[in-house]
Amino acid sequence: MKFIHTADLHLDSPFLGLKDLPDALWQRIYESPLTAFKRLVSDAIDTQIDFVLITGDVYDRQERAIKAQAAFLTEMERLNQAQIPVYLSYGNHDYLDAATDGLQLPANVHSFGEAVSSFKLTTRDQTKVEIVGFSYPTRVVTTDMAATFPDRDPQADVQIGMLHGSISGKPGPHDTDAPFTVDELMTKHYDYWALGHIHKRQVLHEERPWIIYPGNIQGRHINETGEKGYMLVRQEQSRLIPTFHAVAPVVWNMQTVDCDSITSTNDLQQAIANQLSQLADQVKTHSSNQSLEMLSLKLIHTDQLAAETKQRLTNGSLLSLLQSQEMARLDVVNQLVVDLHMTDEDSESTHFAQLDQYYWNQAADSVFAAENIAKTADQLFAEPTIASALAHSGGNLKQAVIRQVNAAGRDE
Repeated sequence: MKFIHTADLHLDSPFLGLKDLPDALWQRIYESPLTAFKRLVSDAIDTQIDFVLITGDVYDRQERAIKAQAAFLTEMERLNQAQIPVYLSYGNHDYLDAATDGLQLPANVHSFGEAVSSFKLTTRDQTKVEIVGFSYPTRVVTTDMAATFPDRDPQADVQIGMLHGSISGKPGPHDTDAPFTVDELMTKHYDYWALGHIHKRQVLHEERPWIIYPGNIQGRHINETGEKGYMLVRQEQSRLIPTFHAVAPVVWNMQTVDCDSITSTNDLQQAIANQLSQLADQVKTHSSNQSLEMLSLKLIHTDQLAAETKQRLTNGSLLSLLQSQEMARLDVVNQLVVDLHMTDEDSESTHFAQLDQYYWNQAADSVFAAENIAKTADQLFAEPTIASALAHSGGNLKQAVIRQVNAAGRDE
């Protein structure tokens, strides 16, 4: 018996902060969640798995893109043709009020309602499996839903719980979303807890039961770094053995560049080029998928850099030059630097991309409201120095900053 556990597909992620990229590259990034999911389904069919679990957030937004819905329907039909059942719970992004919009899914897709319920199946090797779960009826569920899950069914060979939620009391942006404790899940005596909602892959408990967040299948910004994918779980005798499989076509990464012995712009460019080359070689060696790597470079020990070099870093001209060089050979190196910044210049400041995700999410609904962004931006851009820079940019810089702030103010 073997199955796939995935969650947080976010098939229609907007990637708003990257829309200024060239059209072909933007399209590649925009379609990356769909590409990742197609890879997952192909793996499921090729591996001849017994079933797929999707623990919430197929879509990113309540108003789901038609293209994303059509793609999801197509992939479900592929699984249907392969006679692979799918067990689907809806999360806080695609909750039932939004999800039940008339999209007719194939008969192999079994969706959970708002009350905890179960589905039973017998796999090809005659393993009796019971899957328990629920869907969010609204965007916010603060109830401890784990408490309403039944104890293990003694008639089941394998019992699985599907729970889209977060650990109770743990600081984070979603600490009140269907909160649970690890001890609480363990008392149910299930074999596997298929979690969703947190985009960082993590194992909360190993074996009897496995309690696992698979993470999302495609990182959506620089705060969601590293390879993304799904868990393939195999049964060997009486044990379940989960393994991670990467499918994301775009991988976000952060790298540090030590500038301790560098003063000139040319030397800095060479140091960055050398590090990027080494990184590209490592990716080719260790990655089975040909992924586009989106990089944020943090420069340390920059006090001795020439004033001209620091200015080119501050005004973005060095980043623009680096990107133009990379774009010319993107098909060969498959990497693009999307952010380049110093960290030594103001020890009290924190770079935008490094800000703790918790506080961004906590303030998202109020601080990142469109009217607040516009009001604050107008005050900021009225400063003489910034106004002068805007005048030379033709206003494009102002719109790009507003889009980036608005996009990065949202996470899970």
